[in-house]
Amino acid sequence: MSLSWDSLPICYDLGQPTPYSRNRLDNRQVIDPVTGVYWRPVRHYTPGTMQSAAVDYSRRNLLRGRIGALAEEPTRPPWALPAKFSALCARCNACIEGCSERILVRGDGGFPVVDFKRGGCSFCGTCVDLCKSGALIRTQEPAFPAKARVDRSCLAGRGITCRACGDACDVRAIRFRLQTGGRAEVNILMDACTGCGACLSICPVGALKIGVPGGGEPVKAT
Repeated sequence: MSLSWDSLPICYDLGQPTPYSRNRLDNRQVIDPVTGVYWRPVRHYTPGTMQSAAVDYSRRNLLRGRIGALAEEPTRPPWALPAKFSALCARCNACIEGCSERILVRGDGGFPVVDFKRGGCSFCGTCVDLCKSGALIRTQEPAFPAKARVDRSCLAGRGITCRACGDACDVRAIRFRLQTGGRAEVNILMDACTGCGACLSICPVGALKIGVPGGGEPVKAT
């Protein structure tokens, strides 16, 4: 069999003994005895610096046929450091297990993400307190940079009485402006919205999304 070395898949060595670990890499003829797959040398990394294992979401979404706004990275836990989160997060699950609202789940690569379908964030800060790697740090910046958005499937905009999202919003960032024909225009006050996601889980038609203001179409919840 003739194979290009650069085209072979990469095995990440997480410090566990494997049939294709360091002592089998000298001759570059590493084969998984179970699957028969050829492997390239492992890429080692220092715990706490996870660049080598970080997920390339733009490439993954492209391969999955997702483009545009839906290709945005998933929502990280509150007060996540945007540029350093993947490098600092130890994927220990402490924030997931400690979340009082149970909205944190394991996402791609084992990194924690927010699933707003489960409910909204109460900003209790438990996840930050439990994070020992420094990936979550409470600052004066908003816990979530994204804001709630509403699309055309909203029941109120189609003349069907519904105020579920407004009732769920503690900061009253969602306002309804009555229109003709029994319709209501939903306005979200961006300065007031905290991006907590409480309105997403309660919407009966999933019309509310979370997205970065000015970033194009809304981004669907995880």
